[in-house]
Amino acid sequence: MTDKLPSLTRDDLRTLKEPPGEQDTPRVSLYIGWELFDVLADATHESNLTNSSIFRRLLYGFLVTKQIAFVQQDGRWKLKIVSTKHSEYSRS
Repeated sequence: MTDKLPSLTRDDLRTLKEPPGEQDTPRVSLYIGWELFDVLADATHESNLTNSSIFRRLLYGFLVTKQIAFVQQDGRWKLKIVSTKHSEYSRS
């Protein structure tokens, strides 16, 4: 998922909903490697979001709200924000 971050704009990242806070929030460490670290650094710089916020939004949007999907365009995979108008999670 991290290597597809460049396919999302800064506005896309900011559009993704932050998951609700939990009382018990254990720490999770992810190893992404130096190559993808640069991709993540670019995304944090462009969006003014933290690394943690980007991962929370990506995972929540992909796994829970279905607000983000992998799509194929011109033979290449990318991430795309999809309409969630009818989703129970899209309500404020």
